[in-house]
This record gives sequence, structure tokens and C-alpha cells, in this order.
Amino acid sequence: MINPSQILFQYWGFSEFRLQQEEIVNTVLSGKDVLALLPTGGGKSVCYQVPGMILDGVCIVVSPLIALMKDQVEALKKKNITAEALFSGLPYREIDRILDNCVFNKVKFLYVAPERLKSDLFLERFQKMKISLIAIDEAHCISEWGYDFRPSYLNIHQIRSLKPQVSCIALSATATPKVQEDIQIKLKLKNPVIFRSGFSRKNLNFSSYKTENKLKDILRDINRVEGQGIIYVRSRKAAKELAIYFQKQRANAVFYHAGMNYADRQNAMDKWLKNEARIMIATNAFGMGIDKENVRFVFHYDVPESIEAYYQEAGRAGRDGELSVCVLYYHDADINVAKEKLEQAFPPIDFIRKVYQNLANYYRLAVGSAQLESFDFDIDDFRKTYTSDLMLTYNSLKTLEDQAFINFNESFHVPSKVTIIVSYEDLYEFQIKNPKLDIYLKTLLRLYGGDIFTHYLTISESKIARTLETSISDVTYHLNLLVKSNIIAYEPANGKPKLTFLTARYDSNSLPLDRKKLETLKSRRQSKLHEMIEYIHTERMCRMLFITEYFGEQTGKRCGLCDNCRKNRLSDKELYDKLIKECFLDGFDLNEFISSNPAYPKESIINTFKQITTKSG
Repeated sequence: MINPSQILFQYWGFSEFRLQQEEIVNTVLSGKDVLALLPTGGGKSVCYQVPGMILDGVCIVVSPLIALMKDQVEALKKKNITAEALFSGLPYREIDRILDNCVFNKVKFLYVAPERLKSDLFLERFQKMKISLIAIDEAHCISEWGYDFRPSYLNIHQIRSLKPQVSCIALSATATPKVQEDIQIKLKLKNPVIFRSGFSRKNLNFSSYKTENKLKDILRDINRVEGQGIIYVRSRKAAKELAIYFQKQRANAVFYHAGMNYADRQNAMDKWLKNEARIMIATNAFGMGIDKENVRFVFHYDVPESIEAYYQEAGRAGRDGELSVCVLYYHDADINVAKEKLEQAFPPIDFIRKVYQNLANYYRLAVGSAQLESFDFDIDDFRKTYTSDLMLTYNSLKTLEDQAFINFNESFHVPSKVTIIVSYEDLYEFQIKNPKLDIYLKTLLRLYGGDIFTHYLTISESKIARTLETSISDVTYHLNLLVKSNIIAYEPANGKPKLTFLTARYDSNSLPLDRKKLETLKSRRQSKLHEMIEYIHTERMCRMLFITEYFGEQTGKRCGLCDNCRKNRLSDKELYDKLIKECFLDGFDLNEFISSNPAYPKESIINTFKQITTKSG
């Protein structure tokens, strides 16, 4: 078998694995199921991509986010590794072509949104594929106790039953003990080997800061630290307003949220990634899959909804191991706002049914139709058409998504794609008969190569226009002529949000909404918000300890960096005086002294004790 280290160096350029990556890779290669719990930025993808390159067949990767899938696929293609992604909104012809290439072993990694797993087309081709490995990214999504539950993840065990000999690796950065148990049960992992690298991040300095003027204090703290950073907010309006404020203060800021068009989002991200903008102000739509090294601060302007969400976002700081600052700014009103938003997230059942019926009317769908069909979706137009409240409508859509009736993707972008659908011989004959279209076909082949006969390839109409010294509209016109002539399949770029019906359309009165499940989900989210508020208000406990214990990790080791550690730390002289009084008493126990003095780091107590005992001879 090929050495994993050779693959790591050949494709990723790293001379050695980090954390527990090598042990995880070798366990996967041995054919065992694995549950890998690695921190944000811990290199989870390497744990399945390296085995996927070594094992024969296609590695199926189940992932919840389209943006993350697309980023991973593009990154693999840049390494000359064949990879594709299936998600809502792709044309049937492209899905069919991708699945065929997987059957014929022409694809090494196939990224799949969980909603795709139950389609008849996927299941039929899946059984014909040679599968090397099944990887489940963001595996906490399978658990109702997780912070981003996706019911469609429950379909995964069904495809496993079709290939029982294929091993499975589940990966997560934020899984409590209950979620870890849920992952193992619902994925039906067989005697999994569990890897826990620890949730503690030694280089992150956490603080919770009560303030009456958040903007002023954030600006002050930005000027105190170096490097780039992220400021997280919970509304699109706040993202834009804060960016404008900081720009006026001569702080180089851009903003990002799911409601922006693709070009604007990409432009903001590119500026930040290239260090042309120092500050990214964003909603939680930003950050997944971003692995930027020099992020020196992550500030939170609003109260996050859970410890999981907060730690994942804050964990985007300091991925290079250098000291970085994570501050959550709040005032008392923010706590009430967070509680109100949680209440608004659960609209009345009758209103949810009404929104579902309006969707059916909006797209003129008959009962029993539209399963796995995707549509462009403009929520503002939809809301205005049916004169409904924006937040209630939005949260109703999210509830319908939580209960696996629809998939609502706000930040969708598909670039233009083309494939030639005739043989070389038929194409040559067409070119001879149609000299005016011949130049466009020759340009496609010259710019994009022979793979255009077997794959949908991403194209740029502007690049083709520059090559031919013509206009983009002229290129589009002639590409559509080639479509009408049944020579190519052409999918123009589309940046509109997408809505996919995951089930056949129900009559709204019989829509099987699970009331008990909604009540349970609301209760759990209330519990998570309560934990978040406890974190904000705690004054004695080390913040890193608070977070790691929340995830079930009992280290007892204080970070020594956070605001509480700094505030509660004894002075060197106080520690020395306290220790020298007790250490020579009968029955003195150093470990007991350490546990009864949590306000001072363990290492400092030990070093001071050694200093005293050395002096005493």
C-alpha cells in the first residue's frame, strides 16, 4: 500500500501530519469505522482525503454546506485530483453525467448534500459504484442535540446498508458527549475508534466585556491588536452598518452576509483573504472552510445562540498557533434581544402551514409533485406577494427546512458551465456545415480542452469574448444557438437563492409537522442560550475551562490567558506567602493545595513550591 506520508507530501506539500491525523488515517485504511473530534482548524479534511487517494474507488463525502463543498472540490481540482459535488440546483444532465463518471471510476471524491442521498437516481448509481470510503463532515448535524440539526443526515445509514463492507469516518469540531453518542447510533458506526484531540486552544485569549458603547470599545481594541480579524454580528443590517462606521473611522473593513449577491460576497472575501481589508464584518454565513492563518482577533458584537456556534466562530482566530484575542461585547439589553430572537424563531404552526401553501401557490405546484425540484427564490418578492411579516416568513421557511420538507439556500451561486453532447465525428460534421458557429466551438475546445466532451466545465463568457474580440452578449447568443442545435448543453451563471422541495408537495392541511419535535427543539435551544448567557456572566471560572467542560472534557487546567484568569490571579508574592505558610505543615498535600487554589495556574504553584523547597535545602 502507498505510504500516507508520501500522499500528504505529494498533494498537500506537508512533510508530516499534525495532531492525530496520521493515526486517524491509518485506522481508516485498516477498514475500521472512525469518529474524529478535532478542533476548528485541526485539519479534518486530510483525515479522509489522504485515505481516499490511497484506496481504490470513489470516496463519498456528505457535507451540509454548498459553499464548503464547492471550496473543497476546487481545492482538490487545483491539486489535479478528480472531484465533483452534487447539490440542489444542478441541472439533471449534469447530475447524470457526474454519477456516470463515478460509476466508471473517473472521480476520486464525490461531495454530496445529505438531501441528495434519498433520490432514486443517486441510489441507483450508488449501488453500481466502487466506494472506497464514506466520510461525514460536520457530523454533529445528525443529532437533534447538535446546534445545526439536519434531518436529511438520517438518510446516511440507508446508503451504508447498501455497501456494508465500506468503512465510515465521521468528523466534527463541536460535539458534546450526548451528540457524540447520537452520531454513533444514528450513523450505525460499527465499533468505531474514537479520536478526541481536545477542545482546548492554548493560544486563544477569551474575554466577555460588558460595555455601554460597543462600537467605541471595539474600535479601541482593534487599534490595540495587530493583524486581521473578524467581527461577527447576527443581522445583515448590522454587518453593513458596522462596516460603514469602521470605514469612516479609517479602519479598513468589508462586510459579508448571505443576502448579498455572489460577486459582492466574493469581492469582500477576496479583499480580506488577500490582506487588502483588515476587518471582515459578517454574519454566521461567513467562515466555514476558511483557513486563514493571520487572524489575530475575533470579536462578537451580538450574543451567539450557543456555545457551539460561539466556539466555532471564535476558533477561526489563531490557526497558526500565535496568540490571538476573542472578545464577546455585550450589555444587558443584548441578553433580552437574544431571548426574543429565540422566541421569534418558532412561528405558530398555522402560520408555517400558510407559508407552505403560499410556496405551492407561488410555484403553481400540484399536490404530489415537485419532489427534489429546485426553484429560484426571492424571499422579498415572495413576502410582498403574500403580504406577510419578513421574520415570521423567514423563520417558517427555516422550520420547514428543519423538518426536512424544503431546503432553503440563501447564498447560492453556480457559474456558467458547458459540455459538448455529441461525438467528435458529429461535431466535426456540424462544424463543416456551420462555419459561423465553428469559431465558437473551436474557442471552447482551445480554452477548455477535450474534457468538455465528458464533463460540464466552468466557463467564462467574458474570457471567450476577449479571445474572440466580441461582446459577452454575442457569446451568449451563439452559445444558445449551439444549444438549440443540440450540440452543447449550456447552463448560464445563476446567483439567485434556491429553494428545493425535498418531498412531494403536501396539501398544507395535512402537512405532517411534528409539534412535539418543535417543542423539544425550542427547549433545547433555550437551554443552549442559557449556557451561553452563563458563559458571558461567569466571573470566577476560566473561560477555556468553561468551554471544554461544556464539551465533556475534564482537564481542570486553567488557560491563564482569559479575563477571569487574569482578574482572579494571585500576585506572585501572595502565592509565595500563602504557600510557605502551609507547605511545611504536617499532612500538606501539593495536589490538594492546587485544587483548592484554582485562581492560580497549576504550573505557577509547582514552580513556586520548587523554589521554596530548594531554598529550604
